[in-house]
Amino acid sequence: MINNIKWAIIILVLPFISCKNSSSNPDAAASEDKTAVLKEALTIQDDAIHIGIEVDSLLAAKFAQGAVAQNIDSLRAVLKEVDAWKFNMVKIPGMAHDHDHSGHDHSGHDHAHDHGGTDAAAHLTPAEIKKVQEEWKSAIEAIHEKLK
Repeated sequence: MINNIKWAIIILVLPFISCKNSSSNPDAAASEDKTAVLKEALTIQDDAIHIGIEVDSLLAAKFAQGAVAQNIDSLRAVLKEVDAWKFNMVKIPGMAHDHDHSGHDHSGHDHAHDHGGTDAAAHLTPAEIKKVQEEWKSAIEAIHEKLK
């Protein structure tokens, strides 16, 4: 009789355990998907930052050349665009910004990449955050093209 009660309890509890496990798996998969998208967004952001560093170097070199006044004015306009681009950086929530600064000259540019958009992405989905990073990268690529 006691064995029958044990089996009855096991049979009654087993579906709840299996249901709980099956419902948590989609959540875990969704969380992994979100993390993967955020990692992609971080890679895009890092690529954009490196382009920005190159733009800073190009601008510094062009200013150092002592160009004519008309050219200086256009370079100042580009510099303002770069400053606005830096200010518009949107930090990716939950992702450590960990790009490597080795392999390029550290003089003449700022490594403080945490600007105005620190909390701007808090309400965005991972896909929206990735889109914002793609647009941010496109903006610095357009500026970079002006300097070529």
